Amino acid sequence: MPDPQEALQSGLKAIACLEDEIRDFINTGRNQVRLLPERSTWNQICSSLDVIGDTTLSIADYISVSFPTTPGLQYIYTYGLLQALFLQQDAIRHLAEAFELDHTPSQRLLKIRELRNSAIGHPTKQNIGKHRYYNYISRISMSKAGFTLMRSSGDDGETHFLNVDLV
Repeated sequence: MPDPQEALQSGLKAIACLEDEIRDFINTGRNQVRLLPERSTWNQICSSLDVIGDTTLSIADYISVSFPTTPGLQYIYTYGLLQALFLQQDAIRHLAEAFELDHTPSQRLLKIRELRNSAIGHPTKQNIGKHRYYNYISRISMSKAGFTLMRSSGDDGETHFLNVDLV
């Protein structure tokens, strides 16, 4: 089985290569002539590519540096990583939209969005369907590799613990 760190770095390199290929494509004379008059589409493409590149850099740095020892910075790193993944997904969806391509995120990507929303997007009061949840990141469980998310339901009083694997 491949090393998860190596797989992540390989995936990030692939994203960076695809970003470069798309930039080369849109900056080719005949493509630029076709795209530039549609300013809204052009700006959506350029903005999406910038966000994809920026988030790829932030994820690569998250992987390469030591995890902080203080809780405040641990939260910032964790929040930042989850937000970068969320932004990157939005940028890819908007890039596909600008090129009029179908884009259906995988179940794994949808799970990442759901975990981001639960952990940092709407933790204090999250409505999903007819249920309301209150979410807590267990501070003591935080590490570079992940954390435990405690999820309580206001409806039935049940509490669930989800182990979130960030790698």
